[in-house]
Amino acid sequence: MLTLILTYLTVFLGLVAGVILAFIAKEELPTAKKHFIFLRDILVTLIMLFLLYFYDLNKIIIMIVTILTFLTLINLKLEKDNILYLILSIVLMLTYKDKTFFLIESILVFLYGFPAGTLFAMKHMKNIKELIKTFLTRYIWFFIPLIFAGYL
Repeated sequence: MLTLILTYLTVFLGLVAGVILAFIAKEELPTAKKHFIFLRDILVTLIMLFLLYFYDLNKIIIMIVTILTFLTLINLKLEKDNILYLILSIVLMLTYKDKTFFLIESILVFLYGFPAGTLFAMKHMKNIKELIKTFLTRYIWFFIPLIFAGYL
């Protein structure tokens, strides 16, 4: 259980690092925004690909769902990262029993936090106090699946 909690905290630090990155590189953000969005979409697609592979689905189904996920993400522009972050937390919980897949998913969700945190900070950079408040209320949901960890 301690490993799971520490992993969740570490993975969440990717999001915090993305926010910090936005403050360090303020000048580059407008030109890098499209790259962060693309990176975020690619990482979500990879996370879903590994989740489908973890459940040992047919390779054709995996390819179709992965392509559809990527195309959907590009069209939606994912303005609700907090909901997606909760879903990614559930994905981590689902793969917890298999250490290899759990490690892969943890790394991908950690990396996903960089562009997601940076894009979040770009929208809320004017008022740091408000940024922290919004950040905590939006992303605290990431830890909700840990409550159910004892039932796995």
